[in-house]
Amino acid sequence: YYDIQYSLIATDMQMNSSGGRGFLMNTSGEIIGVITKKTTPSDVSVYTAIGISELKNLIERLSNGEKEVYIGVKAEEITDTVSRRTDMPKGMLVKEVQNDGPAMLAGILPMDIITEIDGNPITGYASYRAWLRNAGAGETVKVKALRSGKEGYEEAVFEVTVGER
Repeated sequence: YYDIQYSLIATDMQMNSSGGRGFLMNTSGEIIGVITKKTTPSDVSVYTAIGISELKNLIERLSNGEKEVYIGVKAEEITDTVSRRTDMPKGMLVKEVQNDGPAMLAGILPMDIITEIDGNPITGYASYRAWLRNAGAGETVKVKALRSGKEGYEEAVFEVTVGER
């Protein structure tokens, strides 16, 4: 999904015939994850689950009738290590832009590096999600990004209208 990223739990425990759908529980019977899919070939049984703590906020917002806000990017954090090894600036590297999404309509492209949104530094995915949680649908924000060119990275500023779904 665009603008959403979850940490996954991997398990190689035996599953019933449900095809790996259901809940992951601890030994006390508490739900700790929602099983999403089998991630390996059929001869090896490894399944992934999204941790329940990652889903609680989303479930609460949706159950209260709130919509999810988004700008329509799939992105990856440029860590200190990656930045040093590749000479890429820190920020959030846009890997994919949703067709006709707010980011695409504003002119953001794959490989742009988002560094700031409305004066808030974006140093990675966590700071992006923190900003997004407080964003309002229909709000127009200034997104600063670095775009690679012939003479290195150049700053570009985009006006993005936050969408909702």
